[in-house]
Amino acid sequence: MHRARRILVIHAGSGAAGDMFLGALLDLGANLEGLRQSLGTLALEGWALETERVQRAGVSALKAHVRLAALGGGEELLGMAHGHEHGQGRTEGSGHTHLLPAHGPARSLSEILRIIQQSDLPDGAKCLAERAFRQLGEAEALAHDVPLLEVHFHEVGAVDALIDICGTALLVDALGVEAVHLADLAVGGGHVHCSHGELPVPAPATRHLLGQIPWRMGPVPRELLTPTGAALLRALRASDPPPACEVLCEGRGAGTLDFRGHANVLLLQLALTRS
Repeated sequence: MHRARRILVIHAGSGAAGDMFLGALLDLGANLEGLRQSLGTLALEGWALETERVQRAGVSALKAHVRLAALGGGEELLGMAHGHEHGQGRTEGSGHTHLLPAHGPARSLSEILRIIQQSDLPDGAKCLAERAFRQLGEAEALAHDVPLLEVHFHEVGAVDALIDICGTALLVDALGVEAVHLADLAVGGGHVHCSHGELPVPAPATRHLLGQIPWRMGPVPRELLTPTGAALLRALRASDPPPACEVLCEGRGAGTLDFRGHANVLLLQLALTRS
């Protein structure tokens, strides 16, 4: 007799970002207040996590907002997203962040890992979050040709990234899934503008994070897969296409921008398969 296994299936036809993962996982039915309380054990100040139901090209999805006191209670939604123009519409200094050598207030990768370790997050969530941050740091160090110890998060970006990544890790760990499968991944197209000049999508750090993960260009000429989104996919070890399965429930997480004719949404499915 085959044993039923619980799996998570990712449909990222509009890319992925940390806030899209949070929105989709909360839309699966996770408790927002419980998530806030767990994230409150991180040694962080000046943040709030909120959600709202939105439409993206006519598709209903949950938008997760990480509000930062350093930004007057808002998010960085200007076009120069985290160091370069970004299709999902947040800043490189925020949750979908490129790590760079520090200029001004910053947190090192080792400090971020220490914050995670000293929190009350479950061990499984800690392990997933740490893996995502290490892979993100290694990719940026390689892309910018700097030692890993010189890779830092801007202070605002560190808070946003910690909420996005640790929140995702907590919710995935709570689902008790045995495997994560990737049904589709689009990275966008065009170019991004950053302090190093104009770079083609996917940018070098994102391309490194993708590794052997299958992906495609399109469907819009904007950067859809953020470095944080790529790091989470890599940390989740999401690569193989999903097997035949029974879908139990679905969650949709919204990106910031609303593209005409294309739903800027990350779809997650909790499913059972037998093997």
